[in-house]
Amino acid sequence: MIVSLLCSNTRETSACPTKPKVYGRDQERNLIISKLVGEESGRQNLSVLAIIGDGGVGKTTLANVVFNDSAVSNHFNILLWVYVSVYFDQAKIIHKLLESLTGNDHEHIKGLKELQSILGSAVKSKRVLLVLDDMWEDSQKEKWDELLTPLLSNDVMGNKILVTTRKPSVAKLIGAADQINLDGLKQDDFWLLFKESAFGDENYKGERKLLKISKDIVVQLKGNPLAAKSVGRLLIKKINVDFWEKVRDASEWKQQEDDYDIMPALMISYKYLPVHLQQCFSYCAVFPKYYKYEKERLVNIWIAQGLICSADMHKRLEDIGSEFFSDLVEWGFLQKEFEFMSLHISCMILFMIWHRRFHLTRASP
Repeated sequence: MIVSLLCSNTRETSACPTKPKVYGRDQERNLIISKLVGEESGRQNLSVLAIIGDGGVGKTTLANVVFNDSAVSNHFNILLWVYVSVYFDQAKIIHKLLESLTGNDHEHIKGLKELQSILGSAVKSKRVLLVLDDMWEDSQKEKWDELLTPLLSNDVMGNKILVTTRKPSVAKLIGAADQINLDGLKQDDFWLLFKESAFGDENYKGERKLLKISKDIVVQLKGNPLAAKSVGRLLIKKINVDFWEKVRDASEWKQQEDDYDIMPALMISYKYLPVHLQQCFSYCAVFPKYYKYEKERLVNIWIAQGLICSADMHKRLEDIGSEFFSDLVEWGFLQKEFEFMSLHISCMILFMIWHRRFHLTRASP
């Protein structure tokens, strides 16, 4: 079996080998696994499943759980994970697949037909599961068809593609045989997730006033796991009634546009970020959306811009920058992902925050 974790763009996601606890998705997990490995799964050469849901609702997390399930890994000869994002470049995705499968991305080859042929040889007579995470392309079906060609001719039944997306139109384009629609978590599951994030213990039964404030905050989070984790990481830094009341009564909650809007939660977390971390984090906005960073390079940029200083002559600026980076990861504003042993980060939340700030500024008199 070959397991490969790939990224074709930047807010990189991967099928992490660790198994963090996932709340409230057992039914969906079992359904997807049954579709991937059940008897009916082997009756077609290739079929497609789609997980559809709003941002932060847990599509990637669910796909990750399925990807790492032993029944799935034992069923497929090759498991591949590619982060797609807004720009669906079938040739680039194939280059990445080849790099993982053969150790050579064949970068010198530009012709799509030749790339398809090489990939077809690499997956010949192998049952393949390909996860395409965060797909947005919903209009150019020819690109999708060109990506599928090698899998359609590999002489094995039961190949599967699992796609995560926010857009039902994507599921329609790819001809998904099954669609799993994810909403926010149910109340009981969401409460456990929030307590784990805010108290470090899903079974916390301590100070009643804090639990009462927590219940009020949970109502604002609308069952969204990302919002719960973001606010929870903020609250756990300072477990006292006065601070938690400030978070509960923050004016940002009034800006919530609908039940799916998690911006207020993210903006509140950003507001309480220490100033030096805000400065370093905000600097990422000068780069294009979905730009890929390496940790050391980003730290060096912070230093060059004068964002990192030290009164201690014995402490290297690079070490301080690394601490800042780790702090931002701990706060939940940067996400570490691994691709072929290289560390990259994601600034998805940053762009969501700045988009909202720009929108509000333009709307204000």
